[in-house]
Amino acid sequence: MVASLEIDPFDSDHWLYGTGLTVYGGHDLTKFPNVHVRSLADGIEEEAVLSLIAPPGGAPLLSAVGDDGGFRHVNLDISPNNSFQNPFYSTTSDLDYAGAKPLNIVRIGNSNSAGIVQMALSTDGGVSFNPAAVSSTSIAGGQVAYGADGVNIVWISGSGVCRFSNGAQSTISLTFSAKVASDKVNGNYFYAADQNNVYVSSDGGATWPVSTSLANYGVNAVAVHPKVAGDVWVSTSSGLYHSTDFGKTFSKISAVTSSYAIALGKGTGSYPSVCGFVSTTRSTTLQVSADMGATWTVISDSGHGFGASGGDCVAASWDTTGLVFVGTNGRGIFYGLP
Repeated sequence: MVASLEIDPFDSDHWLYGTGLTVYGGHDLTKFPNVHVRSLADGIEEEAVLSLIAPPGGAPLLSAVGDDGGFRHVNLDISPNNSFQNPFYSTTSDLDYAGAKPLNIVRIGNSNSAGIVQMALSTDGGVSFNPAAVSSTSIAGGQVAYGADGVNIVWISGSGVCRFSNGAQSTISLTFSAKVASDKVNGNYFYAADQNNVYVSSDGGATWPVSTSLANYGVNAVAVHPKVAGDVWVSTSSGLYHSTDFGKTFSKISAVTSSYAIALGKGTGSYPSVCGFVSTTRSTTLQVSADMGATWTVISDSGHGFGASGGDCVAASWDTTGLVFVGTNGRGIFYGLP
C-alpha cells in the first residue's frame, strides 16, 4: 500500500512513505538497512470513519474506524491512546448503545485474525469489551442495533442476519441491505428499512412485519429519538420521513428533498436538534433543524464542505446542547458547537 516514498532534498537522513494507515518514516536513512521506522504523521491520518455514537452519560463519542479499529474519545481535542481491544478488529464497522442502559455498548467488525468472534460487548461505556456469544466466527461487518433494555441485539451483515437474545442466536427475516435501529426507550421495538419497505419489530427483533412502503425512496439511514419512544426518522434519497407512532405511519418533511446521515441530539427548546446531510433549497450540506424539520440552517462552512456526504456519518450529543459530530470517509472526525 505504499503510494509514495520521499527523501528530504535538504536532509538525506529524513525519509517518508505513505500507506493506507499513516505516514511512516525516519531520520537515519543513511544507515540503511539499519534504520528506525515510526509514524511521522503527527496526528494526520487517512481515517475512514464508518459509524459514530454519543451515548448519554458516557464518553462524549465512540467511533468505528476502518483499519485502526475505533476509539473511545474522552477528550475531543486529544487523540485516544488505544483502539478498542478484546477483541481487536482491524475494522470496526458499527456500534450501538442500549438506550435505557447507555453504558452497554455493542461493537461489530472485521478481524484480520482467524477464529475471532466479530461481536463484542461492553458494560462500562466502551472502556473494556468482551467477546459476545456468537455461533460462527464467519459472521462479520455490517450494522448492529442494541435494544433499549440491553437484552436483544439485531445484527445485519452480508454473511448473516441474526438476533441475539439472552445468549441465544437465531436467524431473522431481513435483507442484508436493510438499515436498522433500535428504539431507545422501549426495548421491544426495532426499526428497519430497505429499498422497498419499512419494517417494525415489536417483539425484540424476533419478527419483522412490514409497517409501510415508501415507494422509490432509496433508504440511507434510520434514526431514533434518544428519549421518546416510537419517534423514528427514515432518511432517503427522495426525502426525510418522520413517525411518532412506532413506525405505523410516516409524514414527509416538506422542506427536505433528499437526505443521508441524520442524528437527533439535545436542542435548545422543547424539540430535539435534528441534524445531518440534507438537501433543502440548495445542494446537500450539513444542516440542523430546531423545529422537527420545518426549517433548516446550514452549519457546514466553506472550510468544511464535507464532499461525498453520502459516505459520511453523523452523531449528536444528548449531554451537550448542539454538539454535533461528523465522521468522514478519509478526513477523520470533526465536531462543532453552536
